[in-house]
Formats: sequence, structure tokens, C-alpha cells
Amino acid sequence: MPSDALRDLVSARLAAARKEAGITQQTLGALARVEPCAPCRYEGGFHVPTLRILAQLASALGLTPSELLREPSPRAPSRSRSCSTSAARSPPTARPPSTPSAGPWRR
Repeated sequence: MPSDALRDLVSARLAAARKEAGITQQTLGALARVEPCAPCRYEGGFHVPTLRILAQLASALGLTPSELLREPSPRAPSRSRSCSTSAARSPPTARPPSTPSAGPWRR
């Protein structure tokens, strides 16, 4: 009997991957060539798919089984910059010398 941790992992990752792909449970079932209600049972934590079915589900989602079960890496925080914050973060620009003798017009 699979552990609760495995059941929870499969349930959460399968649901997240399916939603990210933008497809329904029924569509996933058809693409994976499993019963139309099977993804619902796996996502709901009622059953854990066999390795063969897990591979079919992953393939239907364009993933490998290990990618499907891998914890998502934390995303870097979005860096929305407004004018004021980008100016504060930009490197200083080169400024012309401020001495009056600088410049080609002076002799």
C-alpha cells in the first residue's frame, strides 16, 4: 500500500501539471489512453497510478515521470520595475568633466 506522502505528491503534481497544460481531467485521460475518470481518482488521492500509467500520464503532459514528480523549483520573484525603481537600480552613466577647460573648443 503506497504511503500517504507518495499519494499526496502524485495527487498534487499531477493536478498542477494538468492545469498548467490547460487541459481537463477527461482530456488527460484520453491523451494518456486511460479511463476518462482515472485522472480524477489520482488527483483526488483515491488511487496511486502504477509506474506504467504514471509514464503514460507524464507523456500526455509532455513530461517524463521524474519531471512530473519533481517538486517545482521556487521561481525568482518578479521584477516589475517602474521608472523610479529602475533609475535607482541603474548603474551611473558617465558624465562629461565639469571643469571649464575640458572640451575641444578651448585652447
